[in-house]
Order: sequence, then structure tokens, then C-alpha cells
Amino acid sequence: MMRFTVDARAFSDAMSKVSKVLRKSPLPILEEIAVCIQHGRCTLTATDLETWLVAEIPTLGDDMSFVLSRTKDVMKACSHFEGELAITLVFKDEKDGTLEVRCGQRAAEFSVSSHEDYPECGTVEDGTSLRVNAAELFHSVERVRYAVQRADPSTNPKAACIQFRGDRIFSLDGRRMACDTQPDTVFPLPCLLSGDALVHLKAFGDCEVTMQVDERAVCFSSGTLKLYARRYG
Repeated sequence: MMRFTVDARAFSDAMSKVSKVLRKSPLPILEEIAVCIQHGRCTLTATDLETWLVAEIPTLGDDMSFVLSRTKDVMKACSHFEGELAITLVFKDEKDGTLEVRCGQRAAEFSVSSHEDYPECGTVEDGTSLRVNAAELFHSVERVRYAVQRADPSTNPKAACIQFRGDRIFSLDGRRMACDTQPDTVFPLPCLLSGDALVHLKAFGDCEVTMQVDERAVCFSSGTLKLYARRYG
């Protein structure tokens, strides 16, 4: 039996933010949020294997990790909690366990599974970086996203991408091109990123974020929230 406590509102908000990347999948685990408690930080992760959203909030208690089952039900229940949220984890065997969530007089119980089968996020290492305003970048992406080809990502992923080069953001669907300029910004490396992944920039609101680029991926980070997007080409 392991326990930890978090602020109920912060936990609910973090789940709401990262859940935006979840979608129907032939792999059921990709429809759920993974939770990891380590060194006083609670990390919540969601992915579709192309895009990752990771949120961190402070916590007290034991180190542990698990994957929620029926994440939407957990989110619905936690949205009604206020104040200190006490969470107890009991694993029945190596794969399955039970999560008891208690806040004041309210309590709920959910099934969870082992974290070991959840895909690892990875990191962006040795990349170049710059600071950008998330809201301004999101608005630029929205201005050009209409010219992204609605292609099947499994057959032609680059056709569904937006390109960053110099101080410009643009997209091309074979018939038309849309372009927008980010004043006083020079992107560290030319790169192609999925238009669907970039939609999640709105999770950062109007704050400044660090955009870090390496050979495999791009990470947008505000400290407590991270968006990882696969880099094409």
C-alpha cells in the first residue's frame, strides 16, 4: 500500500490539460493517463505516440507509478473535489491495482494498471533553443493550418506538417501555401511539425515557453507543462 497527497484542483487541471492529446486507439493504454510520483513531483503523461503532453505538480508521499483505467471517469470524479486530495494505491498483482481517492467526506475508487507497459516519453537532448510566447505562436499556427493537407499520417506524415524556417511559419498542401511571420524570432533549426501536435500549444495559455529542437523532436516547456512533438525531416 502506497499513499500520496496533492491539491485536488491542481491534479484535476493537470489531467484536463494532458488529456487533450488522448484519442481512440487500437492500443487501449494510449487512451489513458500515466501517473508517476518521484522526488516530491507528480507527473501526468498522455500520448498518441506522435505527441506527448506532460504536466507536473507538487506532491507529498511515497514514490510510485501507475496508469489510470477509464481516465474520463477519474477526471469527472476529481473535478468535484476541492482541497487536499489523498490517494492510496494498492496493487492486487504485478499488473492490476486499485486507487482510492479521498477528499474530505468524498471518496471514490478506480482500477489502475502497471506503468511498465506505458511508452516512455524520451527527452530532447543537446538541442538548440529559444524563448517564444505560446499564445502568439499558436495564433501563427492557426493562421496557416488551413493549408495543411489532410493526409493519412501513416502514409504521408509530412503532408500534414507545418514548417518552421527562419522567422517564418508556413504550410503547403500542393495547391496553396500559407505563411506567417514571427517578428524578432529566428527558429534555431528548420523543422517540420505535425499541425495536430501544434494545436496543443493553447494549453500553455499566454505564457513564455522554451522551444528546444534536436534531431528527433521539439519540446515546448513552461516548467510545469511540456509538449513533445515528433520532428519530420
